[in-house]
Amino acid sequence: MYKLSFKINSLTALIGIALCSATVGFGQSAPVITGVSSGFGARPFVSPLGLATVTGTNLGDPAGANASSVKVLVNGTQALIQGIAIDAASGTFAITFQIPPQTPLGPGTFVVSRNGVASAPFSFPISQYSPQLAGAGTTTLALLQHADGSVLDANSPAAPGEKVRAVVSGLGTALRPLVPTLMVGGFPAVVEELRFADPIFRFPGVYGMTFVVPPTLGTGNAPMSISIGNQVSATRFLPIRSTGLTVSQSGVTLRAVAGSSASVQRSISVISTSAPISWNATATTISGGNWLQVTPATGVSDPLLAPPTIQIAASAAQLGAGNYYGTVSIRSGNARQLISVALSVSPAGQSPGPTVEPTGLGFLGAPFLAPTSGKVIRVSNPTASALSFTTQLTASGNATWFTYDPIAGSIAPGAAVTITVRPNASLAAGNYSGSITLNFSDGTQRVISLLAVLGPGGSCTPTKLFTVFTLLAPNFSSPVAWPENIDAFVADDCANPITTGAVGVSFSNGDPPIGLVPLMDGHWSATWTPRTASANVTATLKAQVFNPDLTATTTLSGSAPANPKVPIVFSGGVVGTASYVASPAPGTLISIFGAELADDSFASPEIPRPARILTTQVLLNDTTLPLLFVSGGQINALVPYGLATNSTYQLIVRRGDSISTPETLAVLPAQPAVFTIDQSGKGQGHIYRATTSGQQILATSGAAVTAGDVLVVYSAGLGEVDPGSIAGTPARIDVLQRTVNPVTATIGGVNAKVEFAGLTPGFTGLYQVNLVVPPGVVPSETAELVLSAAGQVSTPATLAVR
Repeated sequence: MYKLSFKINSLTALIGIALCSATVGFGQSAPVITGVSSGFGARPFVSPLGLATVTGTNLGDPAGANASSVKVLVNGTQALIQGIAIDAASGTFAITFQIPPQTPLGPGTFVVSRNGVASAPFSFPISQYSPQLAGAGTTTLALLQHADGSVLDANSPAAPGEKVRAVVSGLGTALRPLVPTLMVGGFPAVVEELRFADPIFRFPGVYGMTFVVPPTLGTGNAPMSISIGNQVSATRFLPIRSTGLTVSQSGVTLRAVAGSSASVQRSISVISTSAPISWNATATTISGGNWLQVTPATGVSDPLLAPPTIQIAASAAQLGAGNYYGTVSIRSGNARQLISVALSVSPAGQSPGPTVEPTGLGFLGAPFLAPTSGKVIRVSNPTASALSFTTQLTASGNATWFTYDPIAGSIAPGAAVTITVRPNASLAAGNYSGSITLNFSDGTQRVISLLAVLGPGGSCTPTKLFTVFTLLAPNFSSPVAWPENIDAFVADDCANPITTGAVGVSFSNGDPPIGLVPLMDGHWSATWTPRTASANVTATLKAQVFNPDLTATTTLSGSAPANPKVPIVFSGGVVGTASYVASPAPGTLISIFGAELADDSFASPEIPRPARILTTQVLLNDTTLPLLFVSGGQINALVPYGLATNSTYQLIVRRGDSISTPETLAVLPAQPAVFTIDQSGKGQGHIYRATTSGQQILATSGAAVTAGDVLVVYSAGLGEVDPGSIAGTPARIDVLQRTVNPVTATIGGVNAKVEFAGLTPGFTGLYQVNLVVPPGVVPSETAELVLSAAGQVSTPATLAVR
């Protein structure tokens, strides 16, 4: 039984602090503090302006009377209390409060006073940041909302690519706090907005954070955390429901020698995130003829079974030296996954060196049992000359725990041999590591990393994780803009393959981290497209599970050589031009950010908008996008009408005969946005008062609008229209093309009557919303106007209202 001993507001109710409902008799003994932690996440750090929780006995009034007599002092300054709770079983109180914003960093002294009786001081450090994600109730789910304000939980999960709101605290005292880094399911998520006093609830030091769910995530509870200033929040979870296919790699780089008959190849898993899905696979080349093949041509992916694989193979038998590009398409109905392929062909007299794959192996089993079978390493010779090799081994412990054969050999031109590796049968329970070094006659060297985990048998509670890179070799050389395949094997010390949790890789050259997709057998895969050239790059693999909370890291070193004139689309770099919001709708004007996207800067005056500017094209699956502008770092284009919405697509930029690695994005029915004067997506909007004479006057300071005025709001992302339209062509002037999705609007939080929402006649990629200023709007030079459509809400734009 519990009894509330202090006031409760909406924040307390939402985050599920335990509330008291029965009297516990403690008398009037002095308060005793037993601990301090962050308010949302019970983390061992607190910060000025952030929420914190102090726990102990006798901290409040069990009967609920004289609650106002409770005070929390931080370094002698009274703190703003958010709520007090008591656990009747243990008699422990918890007071949630805000660290005063002026509190200096360093040692902190906490005192609780009740009815004038003070506790002994409790020491706890004050750090600059204490990032926290609010939780929903007593579960580990984050406190989340869909964009339309409805609750996001297990009964109403998020979709990949959806815009979601979370509640955060502990971001420091800056007037405009740094935007925290958000990881969801091991993937970096795009944070679109950080608002003080979000409408979810209002309490000082609490922010609303709007972000986009990474489009590549599958069904399940994805772990999420925020970090800022080297501090990381506790992990919460985001429920996701996904449909369709995904692939373990979005791109492949293969290396061959001109004229060689050898086939170079790579296997990729095709994964269903929902139900059994039938698919077919086709290969297409951009130049060089028919050098690319994919097998099998058809297959079925079942989320309950190990995902099937396709084999991508390339031959340089009919090719000269140079770089060649192609794509492999995995299609199921209207859904499609694209895989870019880069083939680097060396001159006949040169060697790219032997190919050794996988670059690591992981073994699981029970102690003292003979292995049922070994695992195979494929060593390929793409050159026109025979290669011989010898091997060296290293192993943990005093004895070699594995055997392999052959230990030396020769590989004919264009041929391959296999090396079989087996753990010994006499191994006790434990973990074992080692490596095989292959030394080739051409002077090159390759290293194979090995890991074996033998569980103790019987009942076992995991206490450790182990990881090994199985694709990405030691001393890797991964050219900028070309896809580099990464695969890792993760297991715990009970010899269980890890299939849930979060696995990601970060890079020391400043490239953004990437999340890895689980293949349900302990392997996790992803594609890294280096975008920052560096002679020294460290790749750090981090694996984490959450019940129990275990982590493991592994590092590899290599390089990322420069690779000019190959386009790169940055991760999260496809956004609406009006508001820099991801997950566009049909008809949206988008900006694509990256590097080496075009030969030069050029804005095309052509109408209809062309599919190519200079040598640059943009493809969304099979569809070529109309272009308005291209440059090395940015492309402006239009999303076609008629696309299946609530679906994911792959976007590729083609520059001449080279292509980028696909960037996955979601297309939603609507993603409303208001164009703003400074083109930042925020601040004063392109919002105009329409006069009876036909003039349009910007609704800004000096020309404020009032109730009853008719406004024209220039906008984007409102989706399909009726009658229909073709992206890149001017909107009709003979008939109004209204939005299919109903559009609503608020000004200063007050509902406004929308008289028209649709395309602006004569323009391409431009919508307008005509509405009437409602009565009751609080006068302000920065009143916020928000558009809503199909469950999505625009970033607020401002206007002046008197």
